[in-house]
Amino acid sequence: MIPRIVVSLGVLTVLPLQGAPTREEIVAAMKRASTAFVEKASFKGGFVYYVTLEGRRLGEGEATATEIWVQPPGTPAVGEALLDAYEASGDGFFLEVALKAGKALGYGQLESGGWRNSIDFDPSGPRIDQYRNGKGKGKDFSTLDDNVTQSALGFLMRLDAVTKGTDLDLRASIDYALPRLLAAQFPNGGFPQGWSGPVPDRPVVKASFPDYDWRTEGRVKEYWNEYTLNDGMA
Repeated sequence: MIPRIVVSLGVLTVLPLQGAPTREEIVAAMKRASTAFVEKASFKGGFVYYVTLEGRRLGEGEATATEIWVQPPGTPAVGEALLDAYEASGDGFFLEVALKAGKALGYGQLESGGWRNSIDFDPSGPRIDQYRNGKGKGKDFSTLDDNVTQSALGFLMRLDAVTKGTDLDLRASIDYALPRLLAAQFPNGGFPQGWSGPVPDRPVVKASFPDYDWRTEGRVKEYWNEYTLNDGMA
């Protein structure tokens, strides 16, 4: 029970806070909320942002019935919250749901090693990508934009640490992603917005401002292949 501290005439008295929920009641409420979110916003262990009362599933835009979202606050963000709940409560329910979220992310890992903003479990889905498991097709562009690959990989690494490396599929996803992420790093330490393979070698030069009007001249068409700073990249 959470105490209430009362100071009266120089005497410190600790009294119980009437009506405060017990630890068991708090954990039970956390489980009810998590269960509801799993039942309403989850598919194959992954999550979308929210579901309307009419049943529409939404990420950054409309999601199909077989689609989950990676881009925060999607599956990795929910997984992190579940791990927080597990570490605070010790209740294995939260870890079990977090592991399912990790499996969902593993399914949607691209051949290039990272992730895109959503994962579709329907091989004929409109946003299907070239998944490492061979069950996809189409684009194979791992993105760092909007904290997509970073959040997925960070969650999987934390989940691997919590489970002490016992899940071999989880560890395989991490071991596959890390060297490909590092191969996408430029020699000066920067990263592009995303990658399909190792970035080309470039000389390290001192930063400078252009001597022309960058707003109207010298625009780079495929800017996503250049050093990127926005959306949490720096």
